[in-house]
Amino acid sequence: MLPTNPWCIGIPGGDHGPVVMDFATGKVAGGWIYAARSAGALLPEGCIIDRYGNPTQDPEDYFDGGAILPMGGHKGYALSLMAELIGEAMLGPASPECNWFLLAIDTRKFRKPDALQAAAEEVLSDLRNCPPAPGFDRVEIPGEREREQRRLSNGIIAIPADTWQQVLELSGKLKKEKNR
Repeated sequence: MLPTNPWCIGIPGGDHGPVVMDFATGKVAGGWIYAARSAGALLPEGCIIDRYGNPTQDPEDYFDGGAILPMGGHKGYALSLMAELIGEAMLGPASPECNWFLLAIDTRKFRKPDALQAAAEEVLSDLRNCPPAPGFDRVEIPGEREREQRRLSNGIIAIPADTWQQVLELSGKLKKEKNR
């Protein structure tokens, strides 16, 4: 019943930049379902159900009345519900969806920026230096993988060929409409 209702929290980090946690409360983000549909791909197992409650990997089943399952079972459900209540019940109906909440805290009220960065780096360094779980090379800090990927991409965003073709078709359609 609930959409993905994402949560995002960022805090000034250590030497490698801010730590940013950004996740959907569902087992899959809504954007991934659209992307899978566009690319003609299947979703990972256990992410969605069809309109009858049966597990499925077909993104079309989601668009035909299916649902996204909550990540973390009851904990993901609770996070999603809280986002929905904040974004809809507390703030009022919104269009498009307003299933998010923003809280800004001036961290300088608690610590000077240099002291916060040093303390954060101490915590993050301890995490980076602990043994990784079996099958992993290292412990990662939220946000660092994305910054590294951005650096390595040289400004290029890779998308499936089918999706790119749809972008070109939409662009052509919009140009024709604009010239009418």
